[in-house]
This record gives sequence, C-alpha cells and structure tokens, in this order.
Amino acid sequence: MAPGDPDYISKDDLFTVLASMKLPLPRSSKMSTEDISKRLKDGLNVSQRTGVYIPGDFLDPTELKDWVDVDELPSTIAIFQNSPMDSFEERMRLNRRRTSEETLKEMQDMILWMGIKWKDGVTSLYFCDPAAEDWAIAVKLLAVYAIDNDTPLLVLGYRYVAAIHNKPLKAQITDVLGVAEAAGTHELSRRTLLRVLNMNAKKVPPAYEPGTSGKKFAKKKWKVSFLLPLGPLPMTEIGRLTTAAGCEVCGSIKGVSRCNDLEGGTWTTIDIGSRPSIPLDDMPGFMTMMNFHESWRGRNALDHPGNTHETSGDIPANIHGSKAFLVKFQVAMVGGGRLDHMLMYDRQRSFRIHWTRSGDPDGFTVAETAAAGTSKMYRWCKRLDDKKMSVCFDREPEQLPAW
Repeated sequence: MAPGDPDYISKDDLFTVLASMKLPLPRSSKMSTEDISKRLKDGLNVSQRTGVYIPGDFLDPTELKDWVDVDELPSTIAIFQNSPMDSFEERMRLNRRRTSEETLKEMQDMILWMGIKWKDGVTSLYFCDPAAEDWAIAVKLLAVYAIDNDTPLLVLGYRYVAAIHNKPLKAQITDVLGVAEAAGTHELSRRTLLRVLNMNAKKVPPAYEPGTSGKKFAKKKWKVSFLLPLGPLPMTEIGRLTTAAGCEVCGSIKGVSRCNDLEGGTWTTIDIGSRPSIPLDDMPGFMTMMNFHESWRGRNALDHPGNTHETSGDIPANIHGSKAFLVKFQVAMVGGGRLDHMLMYDRQRSFRIHWTRSGDPDGFTVAETAAAGTSKMYRWCKRLDDKKMSVCFDREPEQLPAW
C-alpha cells in the first residue's frame, strides 16, 4: 500500500494499532513494514474469528439466514467484542474520548454504532474527523445475517469520499448517500477499518449481488464487504503473533528487554511429578481457565471445552524446546491455611499442572516465597524433561501479561 492509499498505515502507526490489540512490538524492531502489516492482517482475522466462521476462500451471504432479533443486535455485538474486564472498564470511562492508542476499541465502537443504527432503521452512515472533515468512509448497510445464533454479520457497501475544492465533505456525502448520519473517529481507526473492509471484500463471491435497493451501492466506486464483531484476541494468539525468531532465550523479537528479566537470576529446578495433570484428591475433576481479558464468546466462553474439561495425567509434548517461556503460577481462590498446591500453565495452555508441596517441598517453598502471599505470579521457565522444569523465581517479568 502506497502512502496515498486510503488504507495506508505508516510503520509507526502499525505499531500503535497492534499495541491497541495487545500485540505490542518494539518500535525499534527491524521487521519490514510488509511483515508488520502481515501481523496486523493476521490479528484482525483472529479478532473477527474469520478462521472459524469462514474456513474457505469465500463467504456467500445468500447461504445465511437473516438476523431476526434486531432489538438484540447491539447487545449481541457488545458481548462478542467485550471481555469481562472491558465491560468493567467501559463503565468507568465516563464518556472519555478514545485516543489513537485505543484504535481497536474505537473500531469496536464503530461496529457497535452500525448495529445500533440498523436497529433504529438507519442505513446511510459515514465516519469522519469532525474537526478536519477532509475524508470519510461512506457506508450503506445492506443486510444483517446470522453466522450462528450469537454471531451477526453486517453486509454493507462502502467507499472512500474526500472533500474537494469548493465542495465540503458533507456535500460530497449527500451526493453519494443522501441524508446520512455521521460518527467522529480518529484517522487511524478509519484507515484500519478500511483495511478490514478491503480484506473482507475479497471474501465476498464475485457473483454476489445485494437486493434491488442495494445494487447501486455495489457499482462504480462502491465495494461490497462485510463486518463481523471484533473481539479481543485470545492469549494463545497474542503469544503466537508477538513471537518471532530472535532471542536465543525466549525466541521473541522483544528478546532484549525480556531477557534482561533473567540477567543475574537464580534458576531453581522443580519436580512437577509423574502425572501432574491428575486433579488433587480434594478438588473436582475439572478446572476453570476463564480469562477476564478475553471475549465472552469463543475460547473464553464458560462452556468452552478448553476452559472446563476433564483432565488426564499425561504431560503434553514440549512445544517450547530449549527456550525460556512464561508460566503462570496460580493459587486457589478459596480455602485457607498453609498453601499446599498451585496451578501452573503457559500462555498457549499446552499444559495445565497441579503442582503440590508434597511432591517437591524444597522447590515449592522457593515458589511460595516468590509469590509473597499473592494469588498469582508469572515466571520464566525452561523444560528439562517430562518431570522437571527450571524456574527463575527471583526475577519477575518487566511487563506482566494479562492472562
């Protein structure tokens, strides 16, 4: 994409958008703009869950059922797009305006606003900067379909509209849309939303045509695309999208800062036991892995098999090799008295370990001291074999993750 393209995003702004998606990359990174753009594309697809909902090359809206419960459309979008923590934070916003560092949240606001307008019977919309009024995304909502009972898909026509000499933006919008309602956004949010629309437009079958009333919004400068709600990225995907070949210790392109976490640290070998995934005698045969920073839908849903599931005692294969990786040590939220067990898991959730004091009294005491009475801690680990890990308990990560 060239600088003159409406969806062009500079390298520095790409870092900003990725950070808003909890995909922070160091601005000093030597990655090419093309590679960083690929990270953004992958992140946006994960946010939309296109890999789940659109496994093939195309999505044909004519194969979907209409979204029936129009009144519930905004709340359904909000549930998809918010995590429990987001819901709390939104209640605390007090109508504060978004910043460019909140690009993902502003795009979520834009999609939610479209859902509200569809409910209200308003289909002609545009997004612009009210202060500049230099260019806008014109949107004609054409239909809303149901991917499933909880996932709406908004089909729309869209185009880039720029103000011209002696003709302000509002007049341009009136020419192409007629009477339309506007929402003010940052330029970066609009450019990123255009990226999403352009990506999704390629997944609309070339033969698809909207209904009679929408045909004019699929011709000439108009394109037909769709939008799915944009959810927060699952922690497993954040781990994948922020890792690249680089640091010999952690394999991360953020390796220098992360490996400073380990400089001068003491490594303690712990014994996790022969079958550490077996539930403890006084615990039920399942464990809950809900993350308050992930969406209410998908991986974080209460009924998702990855969160509440029967356990076995086998240790999964070592996916980390010889590299150091972060492990969360979590203390039971109920009970009292002396701590005698911890739950351990990595960001990818490739293993879930019930680690007991009785199985390794010395190592457990070191961990207990490091936890200092808190309910959780994150520490760098290395797998030694199926039963042993080496853990740097005396060095807390410089940046604490949110999983």
